[in-house]
Amino acid sequence: SIWSSKSNAIFIGDSIIKNLCYYEDIWNGYFGNKGFTNCGIGGDHIENVLWRVKNLDFPNTVSFVLLQCGTNNLTKDSPIDIVNGILSIGVDILDRFEKISVLITGILPRESKTSSKRNIIDYVNSRLEKFCKENAGFYYVDVSEGWTESSGNLNEKLFINDKLHLTKAGNEKLAMKMTKSINNLPSKKTIKEKTLPTL
Repeated sequence: SIWSSKSNAIFIGDSIIKNLCYYEDIWNGYFGNKGFTNCGIGGDHIENVLWRVKNLDFPNTVSFVLLQCGTNNLTKDSPIDIVNGILSIGVDILDRFEKISVLITGILPRESKTSSKRNIIDYVNSRLEKFCKENAGFYYVDVSEGWTESSGNLNEKLFINDKLHLTKAGNEKLAMKMTKSINNLPSKKTIKEKTLPTL
């Protein structure tokens, strides 16, 4: 468990996070030997993740939390509420654990190129990225490129038939993008002093 471990990082979110562990060679190859703990739960909405964060006490060994959620809120919440909901999770983490950095992963594209969710996802991701650039302690994991064909349709090699969850190749692509952002995190000596942002 988180409480008994000496985790260096916590991955928390919905099934996109959870399924990184589905293929053991991917999780172990990219994250398993680094002391990272996967706390993804399939079906979680933003509010579920926020509740878990508020009720978790991360060990003092954790240097960052990687957050991925929001896709399950696309059909029931407004775009700005999704943005503020995701950011509120990060703000809560920084409020209670000032030495922890927060990496926020953009929402992956889903469904057909004509789906109204695509525009919402683009809006949410742009707002998340802007916020992360403007606030110390937050880092944006850009996952925007390479998931669709030139036609705009999803790359079938990366998504299973539900056009939401990832194949093994898709999970590896996501793990690579996350790893790139993790490797680019500043050292503790160069981290700027954090001022808790106001949403």
